[in-house]
Amino acid sequence: MNPEVRIAVVEDRAEFRRAIVCALNARAGWRVVAECADAAQALRNIPGAQVNIVLLDLLLPGTSGTAAIPQLKKALPKVPIIMLTVVDSPEEIVSALEAGASGYILKGGSTSELVANVEDVLAGGAIMSPAVARRVVEYFQRRQASSAPAEFGLTAREWEVLRLAARGRQHGEISMSLGIAVNTVKNHFRNIYEKLGVSSFTDAMVKLRGGRDLLDGV
Repeated sequence: MNPEVRIAVVEDRAEFRRAIVCALNARAGWRVVAECADAAQALRNIPGAQVNIVLLDLLLPGTSGTAAIPQLKKALPKVPIIMLTVVDSPEEIVSALEAGASGYILKGGSTSELVANVEDVLAGGAIMSPAVARRVVEYFQRRQASSAPAEFGLTAREWEVLRLAARGRQHGEISMSLGIAVNTVKNHFRNIYEKLGVSSFTDAMVKLRGGRDLLDGV
């Protein structure tokens, strides 16, 4: 006989919490053993409840779900935590994953999808709904772009100049877009070429694309 799966649910909205609990308890062999309305309750009740998995909302009264993750993980290092929330901010998603969450699901899906997601995490998977996955990809794409200047020794302004030039903007248009003089734009290009070890804009594009395709999407 398979052992019982013991689940904790942390959700401040009572009606939604009960719907989740009912859906999970309907699955044979599963039982919700801890229902919490906020992070303080979760930190008091979950560590001693011998749970196998935690479903945790992000927006909670007082301490946020993300802030509670490290404390829960300290008490239950091997227990996976799934974020179940309406928040789809890339920064919040990444923060939760970095804090130790094993998955991130947006509310609004069916109860059967929720049960399937819990099953996947219990089997060792890391769950992320398609919408969340897109947000995470966008986040790391932005972070890659913002870190690109430092990698090549370029300043943030020099990188802006390159991006505008890659879109076909001429010196005058670049100066208007950035609110700088045309001579300043020309100086930026001279500095860019010197730092990249090239002598033309075409050579600069080849070098950048030959590295990590940093101008992709411009």
